[in-house]
Amino acid sequence: MNKNELSTIKETIEDLIKLRKVQYDNYVDQLIEKEWIADTFTVSSSFQEDNNFSKGKWVSKQDEIDDDNPFLTKNDNPSSFNNKNDNEEYNADENILWDKFITEFDPTLVKLNNLLEENDKVDEVLEIEKKIAVINNKRFLNVKEFVIKYGMSKSSQQHYRTKLPHNNPLPYHQNGENGKITYDVQEVQTWMENNNTAR
Repeated sequence: MNKNELSTIKETIEDLIKLRKVQYDNYVDQLIEKEWIADTFTVSSSFQEDNNFSKGKWVSKQDEIDDDNPFLTKNDNPSSFNNKNDNEEYNADENILWDKFITEFDPTLVKLNNLLEENDKVDEVLEIEKKIAVINNKRFLNVKEFVIKYGMSKSSQQHYRTKLPHNNPLPYHQNGENGKITYDVQEVQTWMENNNTAR
């Protein structure tokens, strides 16, 4: 690989990392907005039902960690992320978010990074590669993880789940009508082999 090619790869990696950080900032902003809305409705609900708000208590409707909001669990304050007084707790929440954050072009970042010599590889991308390795070893995947593992977009997933190709739709599991969709990797692998769907 000549110097120009090497330089181009490095510049592309840097650009993708910048784009990734922009997406992360937008992601956090969306979470804060959701929490503000949850905050408003929770205050109203708590006050009307049992006056918990006046006692300094908060009510969260979430019974478990949510994929879109991993730091909010049952009985947590929904506005805690953007109103934290404890820097350590705030940083811990940020770390959880960052550790879970993935983008659809992360596999491309990893491939580009692997074209470089060991001493030229970008540390941040090496960490992303570890996240992808964890996803690739999971038995159950959410929609976003499915994109990372199989390179199939969310819209394509929906197509294969609902359009019944050859009367054999993409197998998935969903709790309730609007529940989160999960995939069993073993079922997906069998489905792909039977439908000759390229990974």
